[in-house]
Amino acid sequence: MTDRDRVLTESLVDYNSVVMEVGSGNGFLTEHLAQKVRLVYAIELQKGMVVQLEKRVKRWKNKVKIFNQDIADYHHKDAPVDTVIAFYSFHEIKNQEKAVINMVNSLKKDGYICLYEPTLEVNWKKMEKTANLFSKSGIDIDFYRKGRFTNFLRLKKV
Repeated sequence: MTDRDRVLTESLVDYNSVVMEVGSGNGFLTEHLAQKVRLVYAIELQKGMVVQLEKRVKRWKNKVKIFNQDIADYHHKDAPVDTVIAFYSFHEIKNQEKAVINMVNSLKKDGYICLYEPTLEVNWKKMEKTANLFSKSGIDIDFYRKGRFTNFLRLKKV
């Protein structure tokens, strides 16, 4: 089972944080974020998941903005976010290069991009390749954890 508090701690978010969640799915992490941060931008491609997400976060609707869109096509129009979290989702993105640009452009200076990926689908070599994609956009590795079930990268915009 995923320890959602650990995800928030590793992602360096707190009550004042504005977070973009990429691949929000059915809202498993989104509802926890909504209780612990100031605002969540939930980006989810699949309409069926968006329907479940909307139901799950209904009581926090003033703290969660939902976008039924591919992150590769999303253009953030509000103030930059403090943190971008992609939990078990980045490897599913078809146009990762474009997604990286949009994620980085959404992020404030000194903000973090936190990537969690399942080790069964994304080995460490693939995580390094992902880190290299971000480094081309001025993002540095801040911390990483190779796990038995989950690999984690925390990247910082410098």
